[in-house]
Amino acid sequence: MNEIYGVPKGQLSANDMKNLQSEEIQWISNRDAKAEKSASEMKGGSMESVLYTGSLAATTKPRCYELVEKYMH
Repeated sequence: MNEIYGVPKGQLSANDMKNLQSEEIQWISNRDAKAEKSASEMKGGSMESVLYTGSLAATTKPRCYELVEKYMH
């Protein structure tokens, strides 16, 4: 995702890049909150980290496609 995110840096104005950075900060916060909620179902159990990591992956993949579509086509 970092490689994908790096592409717009050379393409966007400073203001647009600042907006994208703000959007990414909010997206990361939402992604992490979703993962924590998912993992909390198995709090303290061996599946807690699996649920957390799985949620991160499931949320990150569509975001990568979104960024590619928006900035790399």
